[in-house]
Formats: sequence, structure tokens, C-alpha cells
Amino acid sequence: MSHRSESYYSDFHFVNHCNPHSFVTFPQSSFLIHLFLSSKAFHIRIPRRHGGHRSLSLSAALFRREPPSPGAKPNSHQIPIKTPRFAVSMDRAPPATAEVKPGEGSGAVEKEKRWEEKEKQRRSGWKEYLEQSKELIEPDGGPPRWFSPLECTSRLDNSPLLLFLPGIDGVGLGLILHHQKLGRIFDIWCLHIPIADRTPFTDLVKIVERTVRSEYQRTPNRPIYLVGESLGACLALAVAALNPDIDLVLILANPATSFSRSNLQFLTPLLEALPDPFSPGLPNILSSTTGESLRMALDNVVQGLPLQNPAGELVKDFTIFSLSLPVLADILPKETLLWKLKMLKSASAYAHSRLYAIKAQTLILCSGNDQLLPSQQEGERLLKLLSKSKCELRKFDDSGHFLFLEDNIDLVTIIKGTSYYRRGKYHDYASDFIPPTPDEAKKVIESNSLFNLVTSAVMLSTLEDGTIVKGLAGIPSEGPVLFVGYHMLLGIEKIPLISRIFLERNILVRGIAHPLMFVRSKTGKMPDISSYDKFRILGAVPVAPTNLFKLFSSKSHVLLYPGGIREALHRKGEEYKLFWPEQPEFVRMAARFGAKIVPFGAVGEDDLGQVVFDYDDLMKIPYFRSEIESLTNEATQLRSDVGGEVANQQMHLPLILPKVPGRFYYYFGKPLETEGMKQELTDRKKSHELYLQVKSEVERCIAYLKVKRESDPYRGIGPRLLYQATHATAAAKREEGSGAVEKEKQRRSGWNEYLEQSKELIEPDGGPPRWFSLLEGASRLDNSPLLLFLPGIDGMGLGLVLHHQKLARIFDIWCLHIPVADRTPFIDLVKIVERTVRLEYQRSPNRPIYLVGESLGACLALVVAALNSDIDLVLILANPATSFSRSNLQHLIPLLEALPDPLSTGLPNILRMTPGESLRMVLDNVVQGLPLQNTAGELVKDFTTVSLSLPVLADILPKETLLWKLKMLKSASAYAHSRLYAIKAQTLILCSGNDQLLPSQQEGERLLKLLTKSKCELRKFDDSGHFLFLEGNIDLLTIIKGTSYYRRGKYHDYASDFIPPTPDEAKQIIESYSLFNLVTSAVMLSTLEDGTIVKGLAGIPSEGPVLFVGHHMLLGLEKFHLWCRIFSERNIVVRGIAHPLFFMRSKKGKLPDISYFDNFRIVGAVPVAPTNLFKLFSSKSHVLLYPGGIREAFHRKGEEYKLFWPEQSEFVRMAARFGAKIVPFGAVGEDDLGQVVFDYDDLVKIPYFRSEIESLTNETTQLRSDAGGEVANQPMHLPLILPKVPGRLYYYFGKPLETEGKKEELRDKQKSHEFYLQVKSEVERCIAYLKVKRESDPYRGIGPRLLYQATHGFESEVPTFEI
Repeated sequence: MSHRSESYYSDFHFVNHCNPHSFVTFPQSSFLIHLFLSSKAFHIRIPRRHGGHRSLSLSAALFRREPPSPGAKPNSHQIPIKTPRFAVSMDRAPPATAEVKPGEGSGAVEKEKRWEEKEKQRRSGWKEYLEQSKELIEPDGGPPRWFSPLECTSRLDNSPLLLFLPGIDGVGLGLILHHQKLGRIFDIWCLHIPIADRTPFTDLVKIVERTVRSEYQRTPNRPIYLVGESLGACLALAVAALNPDIDLVLILANPATSFSRSNLQFLTPLLEALPDPFSPGLPNILSSTTGESLRMALDNVVQGLPLQNPAGELVKDFTIFSLSLPVLADILPKETLLWKLKMLKSASAYAHSRLYAIKAQTLILCSGNDQLLPSQQEGERLLKLLSKSKCELRKFDDSGHFLFLEDNIDLVTIIKGTSYYRRGKYHDYASDFIPPTPDEAKKVIESNSLFNLVTSAVMLSTLEDGTIVKGLAGIPSEGPVLFVGYHMLLGIEKIPLISRIFLERNILVRGIAHPLMFVRSKTGKMPDISSYDKFRILGAVPVAPTNLFKLFSSKSHVLLYPGGIREALHRKGEEYKLFWPEQPEFVRMAARFGAKIVPFGAVGEDDLGQVVFDYDDLMKIPYFRSEIESLTNEATQLRSDVGGEVANQQMHLPLILPKVPGRFYYYFGKPLETEGMKQELTDRKKSHELYLQVKSEVERCIAYLKVKRESDPYRGIGPRLLYQATHATAAAKREEGSGAVEKEKQRRSGWNEYLEQSKELIEPDGGPPRWFSLLEGASRLDNSPLLLFLPGIDGMGLGLVLHHQKLARIFDIWCLHIPVADRTPFIDLVKIVERTVRLEYQRSPNRPIYLVGESLGACLALVVAALNSDIDLVLILANPATSFSRSNLQHLIPLLEALPDPLSTGLPNILRMTPGESLRMVLDNVVQGLPLQNTAGELVKDFTTVSLSLPVLADILPKETLLWKLKMLKSASAYAHSRLYAIKAQTLILCSGNDQLLPSQQEGERLLKLLTKSKCELRKFDDSGHFLFLEGNIDLLTIIKGTSYYRRGKYHDYASDFIPPTPDEAKQIIESYSLFNLVTSAVMLSTLEDGTIVKGLAGIPSEGPVLFVGHHMLLGLEKFHLWCRIFSERNIVVRGIAHPLFFMRSKKGKLPDISYFDNFRIVGAVPVAPTNLFKLFSSKSHVLLYPGGIREAFHRKGEEYKLFWPEQSEFVRMAARFGAKIVPFGAVGEDDLGQVVFDYDDLVKIPYFRSEIESLTNETTQLRSDAGGEVANQPMHLPLILPKVPGRLYYYFGKPLETEGKKEELRDKQKSHEFYLQVKSEVERCIAYLKVKRESDPYRGIGPRLLYQATHGFESEVPTFEI
């Protein structure tokens, strides 16, 4: 075929030995139709996929009869074998190199990851198998033959041949999920046995044997792999028994040598007994079955569908199963199935009779859930019988019979893990090592994820200049490198070490390991060798000078523990003591290759456990002494020529008492160079000196870590898990959010936005002050009030530039602009604003007018309010300049006046020359609180320095304007201060704690006391600077919502004036409680309309009005979870009926600061009052009511979960008036969070506390003045609570109770009281249910919950009890 044709076509060689030189070409559409032709060999050219065409794995396959003897010529009965031609997909070419070496760049890893992702998508197991089997099941009369998938290109030189021997199906596609991976390290041939073929088992053995001998003659020094499943395993065993002189490696999956002990043996007589009428119809019945049921049936089989034991039932099960599998019906018609079952019987007996002769290296893979054969028992039996071969067993407890068709089985990984891959007589740990793929490495690391999480290793390394850094930057990238360190107890430090170096540096560290990790225990007393497979996958090698030599030759990163098992199994009191023999050979070996030696120390074993029974203790007990001697004799002795305490450690397992886990610490010292020291270190004395230097460095690293860890606040697992839980949750939540929120954040560029828009307004135009309204600020609500923004000293009117979009949804915004050159006196500015206010008042006298002023603008707002006390104004003042006389700014006036004229005229020009990029840097400092000097001279210097960096501000505030504005500030401050007594307007003061220009927080406190006639509130922003509204974390609309300062009438209406929280606001509120929500990890149960209890909130009605009625926990702790979860899961805002203290500022300062309750007002809390409940029901809201109120929230000792409901059923009648659904609910868990140790009864016995309680109670609104007894109004106090290790909160929402249509009925007091008692009874029932069920919750404690979330992800839902 020409080069051009090869580039567009895949080759499909289907060979029959009758006439190998006849070729017929068919188009792709005719391929399946002509596949059944059998009398000739065909070369079928299939157009290679290009974009949309699917390329089947078998669309590129080379079918062979057998390879020829060396030098033999082809004839009519023998197929000429050339070097196999492999078709390469257009979209995936093989890499140029054979291996991905340790430490290779991330590009190769990324390429490998992409390849593995593609491979995962192809792993559809049975579906792939059956799809491709369709091409091969047509009867063609041909004999058994070999085929090799052409895509399975051999990637490594001298790759051995792998012959796949199929099971009872005979198709040869059992490895279909593994072809790609196996094809990188093997030359694969698969045996295909046509459906109608009746070749006896002994002849199949001859076919395979002939192929094996032919390959052996061609490459006598390479092993031949026989991979057989079921029947194929018997075939492999028979061939191995007949050819003990050939180097074979057998891999047997669920071998059918157990046929005589399986249920399958009963099928033969039963199938023979089937009547003739049924016999011909069976294939047709099977073929008529729809393919959809195939997946269901096969899922059951692969997962281990139990087949019935009686023979009759077994036939029935098999028939039902087959009816679901039309393709298998064609693969195994009755005659073929009967033939194969008989062959299985003979094959099992044949193979079993020859087990004694097998010498081949053998790996047995057996499934624990094989419903066709007793595979695990057979694996154990064969392991004992194959005494002459090196045999190993691997068990897969959850797998079914069709092992290689399961997605979680990777044959290449199994071969790597057992060290069964070799290209010569013996496995070479250097040249035969295949680095783990990213997927393999990930699985190994994930298998240790819990240990890595619990120990949370700290890694330190040393740079070439001696600097100690966190992380692994100091580890050399290029090999050879030798890590030399201390072995912790049981060698547990190697797990985080290898994992972290691989993850962070993409370096594979190959450990020098004890031989017990590579030798199967003959007595069964040593650890199962399979537990070490993952270490072999990562490149561990047995300790031997030759292996160290080979690793250095391949420039690997090698891990060596000179103390070996003597350190790993040390005795009591020997923690962190080195047991190194005086053998510096590794130093000379490193110097021979110029390897860098990296000494390291690791500490932390004493924070994980304590040795309580060591070797000395165990040897005193006869039983253990005998066991230790037996184990030691079985294990390889490594230090037979060494004596004393560093001699070979006898094999034993010390008894260790676990501790609450601490933390691991690693310190990699400065790499020691051996490059160029080869000759020098041949001298024993010199090499011993370097050896002692390495040892000393390891001891120094250990000593350093032991000291430093004492100052680690996260040394204990509790603080670490709590830190990881809170930070992982916050990080995950930061990644969430709607597009609108993200878009809004992108716009919040503060100063940049302000200055950009200021450029359009700073040109001198000679005009007077004026109002402007941004076109984007369209009013969204009916009857939106007017908001007038009064600017600060800059006069631009753009101080709200970050807030325009949000504010414009609920206000009509006008901003005052004072041109740069304008010299309007302060009193005239007052008149301009006052005129606008009066005009608006005349137009809409029933709506408030908002005056938002910052700095100078705040003074302006105060004066206008003082002069217009008859108008309904709402003032929002940011860092008001009424404190000017007590600020450093006052000193600027005489200093600016004293500046000489040359500087005066040159200042604006100098400012304009400043590059604009410095603007952001300086203003960032200003906003974050750049400290300005206190002295007047230094203040001018600082102000000039800042101004030199602000070219735009230079235009906004030239010297003359700045001087004018400072003088205006002085007069404005005095004017406003003199009129504070007259102000009646509702006022909100916003003050910054880091304002470097004005003493704003002190001024805020002062104004709060002076504005006695107004309803005034104060909000502090401790970390903010003077330019409050230009900071990205300040949201004026949210502040207005939180203070309930938004209204469209004379008073704030909690229904019509409520603005639901935005997603961003809700997110911030939920995040503010994230730690509490995480620690208590609430379980939510609800009840569907049919009475079914379900996990989650599906039972909560979506449409309002709805009234949630429940029990108040101690301090009302349950409301945080309740609101957050209902909003997050159901997007429902629950509006709580709250105590009046949430809405009133304490005059004496003894009540909680009202700002603490802002979040509750944002989410819709309203003061308890019948009118508010009426309005909420009218707006079809979801309402939350606690009839027990603060009497339950401040209950006394022993009153947990007791209801204190007054005999007042008004809420029932109100609900019925609007047809609201009443959802009773209970919540438990307060007793798992804390315990009341000093309650009201205790506190009132102490005079001081009694006086304080009376004072607090008198200041708050009394709600139950008409009730007596234990349900009377609770005096205000705070009980003393002793915290506990946090438990869990549980919520149970009962079945919604309908009131629709009961309005008239519930007007009757007795009826409404009965309904009221029903609601109360339901709440008590919900509480009782939860108290019982939580006892069976394995995750009730915080420890198990945090551990679960740490291993499953902190966003995962923690399981709970079964409903």
C-alpha cells in the first residue's frame, strides 16, 4: 500500500490458512455483511475515522494463524509474519519516547492525564465488548485464529508477547478495556474461537503451544505472557505444563479448574435433556429480546447477581438471564454452550492432572463475588498446588466472574503492583520499571488520604544558599538524588513524604525497601504481600547494592533509611534515635554517580502512638518469643555481619497505644554535593567522614523539628480539622455565586471608577452647583423616595458611584455637583439643597426625602434638617466633618496660605506630570489606613506626597480650591454644630475606625448623644478609611436594609417596605454563620402530604402563606440553621416574628448592640405584633413563630425542650383568616452544645445580678403582662452556660396542617383552642421523635463528623440515622 493510502486507511487482516494471498476489498458499508466469508483471506480497507466516524478497536486488527519458524518461507499453509504494522489514530499519535521518567516536566504529565481521561471515557465494559463482538459472531466455518488489535502499538523496545486466551465465549475480546494500556508494553495477540468451531481442548492446546514455541525460537531470551480467563486459564496451565523449558508468565483470571466444584457442571445434563421443540427455538427467543435490558442484567451479573443453587432453578435463572442478552444468545447458542461446557469439564480435568509439572511464574486473579465458579477457594488451592512455580494470588472481593470487563480493574496496574512485568529472565527494577500514570498515582495517594489528612504534614526544605523555606522548593529537580533519613515507628513517615513530593514537585521517589515487601510468606505469618503492591507501583526496590547502582544510573530520586527495620521497630524510649551501621557504602555509591545527598529528619510518631509492649517485653512471653523467632527465620537477614544495638532487628510487631493524632514534620537539609568526589571518597576515612556528616545533619534536622513544633498552634488534630473545615467551606463558597453577583463585584473598583467618571466633570465651566441624575439610575419600585447625595470636600458628586445601580432599584437618585472653580459659600449651598427639598416635599408630602452626605456633605445635610424640621427627612451621614475643629485638617489652612507663589502656581503642573499608575498604590494605602503624621509640617509634607501621586485629584483640588474647601469645612462644621438641637430627622451615622483625616468614630458617638430629638443610630466600620463609600466591601443598600431605614411612607412597613435579600447578601449572611453551621451540621427532616418522613426539606410547602411554629432552643440557637437551610435548599425567605429588642437601641447601653441584629432584619425579621403577622400573611409570606418566646430561649436548668406557650390561640385564628398552612416543628441539640450552670433563679440571689436583671427588664418591652405563672414574661438576663464538645442539631418539620376553609370554624374560641393544642402536641411529638432517633446517629459527635467531611469533602452532607 502506498504511503498516501496508509495515511487514510486502517488495515484489517482476516487470515485463513487456505489461501493467504487472495485479497478482496470491500467498502466500509459492506464490512459487516461480508465478514462471514471464510474460504479466503481478506484485506479489508476501512476509511480511517476523520472527525465524526467511529473507529472500532477491531477495525484495525491483524488476524494471524501462527508465526513461522526462523528462516522459514511462506507457503499456502503458513502465513508470512512481518513486523506488525499498526494503525495509529489521526487524533492520538504515540509519544516518541518509551517512558515517562521521574521528575519529567508537567507537559508530559498533562498529556498523560488527557490520555487517561480519554481512556476512562472508553471504559464501558460490557457494552464495548458486546458491540465489537457483533463483528465476530457470524459463523464462518474457520478454525481458531489469532488477531492483534492494530491500535495496540508496542511502545517499549523488546516488548514481550502477550497471548490472550478467552473464556467460554471464545470471542477473544475479554481484554477490550485494557488493549490500549497493555499495547504500550506488550505485543498483544488474542485467540478467537469461532462460534461454530468444535476444535477439541487438546487441539486448542496444540495451537497455543505451536505459537509459543515459534515465538520462543524467535526470541528465546524474552518471556511469553499467557493471560487466560476461565477456560483460557486452563489452556494456559496446560501449555505451561507441556513446556516447562520455555520462560512463560501466566496470568489466570478465575480459572475454570474448579469446574467440578461449581454449579455449572449441572447445566450439561439439563441442556442435553431439553426437548427438541424447545431446542431450535431458543436462539430465536434470545434474539428477539430488546437490548435495553442487557445493561440491567449485566449490571447484576458484574455486581454478583446470586444464581439459584438447585439445578432446575439454575437453568431457569440462566434462561431468564439469556433472554436479556441477544448478543450473548448469538455467541452461545445451545449447541455451542453445550460443547463449551463439556470442554470446560475436560479442560479442568486435563489442567488439574498436570499442575505438578508447571514451573512458570504464575499470577492468579480471583473474584470474591463470582457466581459461576468458586474462584477464591480455587485460587487458594492452586497457590498451594503450584509449588514449583513462583506463584502469587490477588483477590478482588467485590468483583464478579467477568473480571477484565469491570471498570475498576486495571490489568496493567496489577502487573506493575506485583512486579510481574519483565523483558528478560528476571524482573529488572530499573529497566523494567514503568512509572505510575497520573491515575495510578492518584489512586495510591487517595488510598492514604485519611492518613495524610490526619497527620497534615509540614514540609520544610533548604535552598542552596542555606535558607529554610516552607514547601519542597529546596529539593533538587534533576537526579540522581539520594534522600537519607530517619525511619519512624513502622515506617509511617514514608507515606506523606512520597505523596507530597510527587504532588508538589512531580518527582517520583523510589524507596530502597526491606525484602519482605517482595517475598510471599510461605507460612502465612508475614504480612500479605499484596499490601505492598502500591509501593511497588511507585517504584520501591529491594535493598541491594546492584539496585542502588541501577537507580543512580537512571538518575532517579532514591529514598534510603540506613537505620532500616531496626529504627522502624524500635523499642520504648528509642524515638528519634539513629541505628546506622558503620557502613558508608551508600556515600561512595552516590559519589560514583555524582548524586546529591539530601539528609532529612521527620518527627511526629510520638504524637500518634506510644509503644507499650516492645521487643524486650514480648520476648519474655513464651508464645510471642516463639512467633518472633519463626518470623525472623522466614525473613531475609540483612545485617548478619553487624552486632550490637544496630544489628538486624528481629521481626515483631510492637504493641502501640494510639493517641489523639498530632502532626508530622519533615525538614530536608541542604543538599550535599558528591559531584567530582568519586576518587576522594574511595578513601575509607574520607567516605566515613562524609557519612558522619550526613548522619549529623539528619540528627540536626530532627532536633530542629522537635523544638519548632512546640510553637505550632495546629499541632493537635482538633484545631487542624476545624481550620480545614472552616477554610475549605469558605473557599468552596467563594467559588459559588451567581453571574449577577460576579458582575457586580467586577464593577466595584472604587477609586478607579470614581476618578474615571470625575474626568468628565472637572473641566472648569464657570457654572454654579447643580444636580445630576445618572441615566442608569432608573427607579424600579413604585413611589420610590428621592435620595439626594451631598458630596464631600471634592464636590464631584460621584461618591456613590459604586452604589448607583443598587440604590436606583429603590430610590430616585440626584447627586449634587460643585464645580472645581465654584466659590459658592456654605450657607448658599444650604439654600440650594433646601429649595430642592421643599419642592419635593410639596410634590409628595407623604414620602420621606433621603439626604446622604459624606464629610462636608454630612454637615450640609444636618443644617438642612435643622432648618426644615417639619419635613420628613432621613439623614445618612458618612464620617461627618462636624469634627473638623478636632482634626489635623484644621492646621492645613494657615500652612497652605503661607506657601510661596512659585510653589502655588507650580503645584498643579507637578501633579499633572505624575504617572497615573501610582494612583492605585497610594490610594490603596489611604483606604487601608496609611498613617499620616501628627505634626502640621509633616502633615503638609504627607499631603503633598499623596497629591503628587494623584494627577486627577490635582485637578479636582488645586491649591486655591483646596484652601477654599478647608475654610468652608471649618464654617460648615461650626454652623451644623450650632443647630444640632433642632434636628428631628431620622438619622443614621456611618463612621470609620481607620479614618486618618477626621476622628470619625469619636464624632459618631458624640452625635449619637447630642441628637436627642431624632431617632438616631450608629454603625461602625473599624477597618475602613475616610472614603467609606468607595470601599468595595461597603454596600450602602445592605446597610439601609439592615437598619430598617428604608421606607416609602411615614413609618417603615415591615411588609411593603421589605426588600428581599439579594443572593450576595444572603450568601454573606450564611457565610457569617458558616462555622456554627459546620460545627452543628444540622439534620433536616420534613413530612410529605402523605405523611412520609423524608430527609431534607421537600415536605415544606412552596407557596405561602405558611406559618412555622416551633420550640425555641437555648438562646434561640436553632434559628441560624433553620433560615440558612430553607433559603439555600428551597430558595424561601422565612420571616421571623422577633422580640422588640431586635429593633430598639439601648439607651443605657446594657442591651446588646442593635447592630448585632442587622442580619436578622436583612432577612426579614419583624417585631412581634398582630398587625405585622396580618401583613405578612397578606403578602403570602413564610413566617416563623415561637409562641414560647424568650421564656423558652432563656429557660432554666432542667427545662430543656419544655414548651412555655401561653394559652393564646390568636395565631391559629389569624392563619385561618388567610388559609395559611401551619407547619409544626421540633428542634433538638442544645444539650449537646452547652449546659446551663447559672440560671435566672441562681442569678437573682446575687444582689448585683438582681439589680442588673431588673434594669434590663425595665428597659425592654413587656410582652406578656397579662400572663402569669411559668409562662409569664421572662425577665431579661443571660444565663451562664458551660460549653460542651459540640454535638449536632436535628430538625423535624411535621405534616403541614391546613386552615384553608376553617376561617368561620376557628372563630369559635373552643375550636381554635383545640387546634392550638393540636399544633402544640405536634411540636412536642417532633421533639420526642428527634430525641429518640439521634441516639442511633453515628455522627452525633463533632469528631466523627469532621473526620467524615475531611475525607469526603467539607461540602459533603454528613450521613445520619435511618428514618
